[in-house]
Amino acid sequence: MRVIALHILDLIENSVRAESGRVHLILKDSKDKKTFILKDNGKGMNEEELKTVLDPFYTTKKKKKIGLGIPLTRQSILQCNGIFNIESKKGTGTTITLTYPKKNIDCPPTGDILRTISTSIIAHPTIDFLLSFQEEENILVDTTFLNPEERKALKIKDLYEYISEAFVEIDWNGF
Repeated sequence: MRVIALHILDLIENSVRAESGRVHLILKDSKDKKTFILKDNGKGMNEEELKTVLDPFYTTKKKKKIGLGIPLTRQSILQCNGIFNIESKKGTGTTITLTYPKKNIDCPPTGDILRTISTSIIAHPTIDFLLSFQEEENILVDTTFLNPEERKALKIKDLYEYISEAFVEIDWNGF
C-alpha cells in the first residue's frame, strides 16, 4: 500500500469484521508528525491474539491463509522511523495509533483520506463513524456522520462534499 489512506481503509475494514458498532478516527497534525488513531468497539483481542496480529501468516479470515494488512501498515511506519501501537481488550475493542514523521523522506503520502472515509461510511451504513481532527492540541472538528438512516440516502459524492465542508479549515494537501 503506497498511501496512508489505504492503510486506514484496511484498518476500518478490520473494525467492521470485528463487529464494531462504532469507529472513531482521530487525525492529529503537528509541526513534525501526523498521527492517525483508529478506535473501535469491536470484539477486541486477548494477549495471545495481540502477539500474533503482527505475523503476516496470521489471519482471522476463513478463506485466506495470510493477513498482510496490519504487518504492512506497521512496516510502512517503521521504515520512516514512525511509531506503531496497538492496544486491545477482548470484548471491548481495539485502538491502533499510527504516527508518521513528516520530514522523513520515506514517509508515504497521505492519499485521499476524505474519499476513503466517505467510501467507508457509505459502505457500512449501520456503523457509527466519528471523525476528529486536531492541530497541535486544538480540536478543530469533531463530528459524527449523520445517523445510519440518513446515510442510506446519501451517495459517495454527497457525503464527500459534506465532509469537505465540515473540514473546510483543514489543509488536506499539507496533512
